Amino acid sequence: MGLKKKLVALAAAVALFIVPSVVSAAVDKYRYDNSQAWAYWTQIDPVNADGIVGWHFGYINAYQFDSEGEGGIYVDAWIEDAFCPEGVEPYSGGGHGEEPVDDPCTYGFRYGYSENATLEITGRKLDSARMTGTLILSDGHGGDPVGMPPFDITLTGVGNTWTSQSMYRDRYQGGMGMSRDRWTQREATVTGFIGPMGFAPDLSGGGFGVSSGFSLWKG
Repeated sequence: MGLKKKLVALAAAVALFIVPSVVSAAVDKYRYDNSQAWAYWTQIDPVNADGIVGWHFGYINAYQFDSEGEGGIYVDAWIEDAFCPEGVEPYSGGGHGEEPVDDPCTYGFRYGYSENATLEITGRKLDSARMTGTLILSDGHGGDPVGMPPFDITLTGVGNTWTSQSMYRDRYQGGMGMSRDRWTQREATVTGFIGPMGFAPDLSGGGFGVSSGFSLWKG
């Protein structure tokens, strides 16, 4: 066999050895498209017959995720309740050179989630978002829910959108990894209701956004 034929045969043998190792390398790749909306508010009740005013500070967040056609929606919420004598605001005792005083308010927390929520964001420039469902509220002490108010919240975009991007690369022995993410969001005004409560424009706000990206790991 001539030198040229020997080199061709050797190259073929090397190729047969190398190709299977490349094909068998584990590759983990997925794409995702996520969306999120959130709202916060303050609700102040009228003074009751005992001279007590109820203050309620709340937040609700809906997060919808979709990766390779599989996903779901997750909702969490919390509400802090404060009940104060008329003319007293929560956490307002003492300070400003005054002697500390006992806080005359009483406080409580409620936590919530939803099992039937929906989230829809419309417009290429994030025009609006809507989240609906039923909150299941607890007081954190176990037992039955303390309330199950329905919610239907619309967020209308205000101002400009803003976008952030991130990229990650890493090489390690036997493999490499890379991911890229793009997130766009917009502030919003809030309308709608949670149970009997509507949103006061000067005591509420929120925002919503979308993200997309991919991750690839090979090794």
